[in-house]
Amino acid sequence: MKFKHTLTGEKVLLYGLGVTGKSALKTLPAAGAELALYVDGGLSEQDQAYLNTLPHPESIAIIEDVDAISLDPYAFILRSTGISFQKPLVQRARREGKSVITDVEMAYRLFGGENVVAITGSNGKTTTTSLVAWILQHDGRKVTACGNIGLPVLTSMQEAEEGTTFIVECSSFQLEGADTFMPRRAAILNLSEDHVDWHGSLGAYAEAKSHITRNQQATDDLWIQENDPTIEETVARVGTKARIHHVTYHDPYLDHLRRGEGWHLWGEHNIHNAAFAIAITRDMGVSEDVLREALDSFRPIAHRMEDLGMVNGVRYINDSKGTNVDATVTALAAIHQPVLLIAGGYDKHISYDDMYEAMRPHGKMMILIGQTAERIAREAKERGWGDRTVIAGTLKKAMEIAFQEAKKGDLVLLSPASASWGQYKRFEERGDEFRAIVEAWRKKNANNG
Repeated sequence: MKFKHTLTGEKVLLYGLGVTGKSALKTLPAAGAELALYVDGGLSEQDQAYLNTLPHPESIAIIEDVDAISLDPYAFILRSTGISFQKPLVQRARREGKSVITDVEMAYRLFGGENVVAITGSNGKTTTTSLVAWILQHDGRKVTACGNIGLPVLTSMQEAEEGTTFIVECSSFQLEGADTFMPRRAAILNLSEDHVDWHGSLGAYAEAKSHITRNQQATDDLWIQENDPTIEETVARVGTKARIHHVTYHDPYLDHLRRGEGWHLWGEHNIHNAAFAIAITRDMGVSEDVLREALDSFRPIAHRMEDLGMVNGVRYINDSKGTNVDATVTALAAIHQPVLLIAGGYDKHISYDDMYEAMRPHGKMMILIGQTAERIAREAKERGWGDRTVIAGTLKKAMEIAFQEAKKGDLVLLSPASASWGQYKRFEERGDEFRAIVEAWRKKNANNG
């Protein structure tokens, strides 16, 4: 796609060489920028090998001691999403009045926001983003789903055909650095306690999420769920000018989905995700027939209540994307049979109280892994779960316990209510291991049969 604005003659400092940094190294030179790169701890051999694959690696200035240079020559700093705003370089840049932005902001500056549908929320972002893209594709439109969903937004926009609509999943980490970002359409699905360790408080987290709409104008649209005071207050505080649409979960077609008629996703939370996708795409002119056809053919996304099928009468569900308590509570609410929950991981210093309550209707056992295992076990014991809580430590050990304890008619759910960091680089790695263990168990039982 053509640039609406360029960076001709501007110097840009890239901070980090993750997905954002690598996409910027491809896109920003084409927009005319002169690049410098700084990586905490210096470039690894893998980083250098990647740079050597670029057309003109010699044109990229590598900064080894960032404290020894002046930031004055740089128009702004583009940080990789996983780099905290508490890092010394970011703090220094802010003290010196230098803009520190993320990829969604950079993409908006280069390509504009007229063809952008931006979606954020604590839970359901990826499914809703995928649903919107799927529906629009069924309507014959050129669509790219990108952003936090896995495809970098910068290169996705640069490589797309003219007239493409971009469904951009936006994390709070991305939105925290979005200064002028103004999508034509936006949605805030929900807000719950998450990433408090990163943002410092629920209020700061909500503030970051609200950046998705703070620059929207009267010709833009924002979808939020009805009767949600937290989102209402957040939107009111940011003072958006957008037309606000309240998404209801009582649409007759949603009852059709609840009955499982042509719908393949688990749980009421996915009905809510569908409600947003339907509301947004209806507003974009999609017919009811196309909506029905698209929703009937949509399949669950990996690591999000992904049904792995049954082994010996026990069903296995991979919800590794359940990285916060609200997501796990929602997953448990979708289950109406005895459940063995595998939970735990990186400690984000949030309350697990709601998870313990959500286990009461059908919970059979909690099998705990990761950094939070001992804390969850201690708190669970205080709430009467002591004899049904086991610390496994690793996912492999947790699955050995699950295979031993689960009986016909039970369900084993991986929904950790915690980030994967510490034991895994990403939640996908955790989910992939879970899936592989289940498949190995399936083959073992088939051979024994």
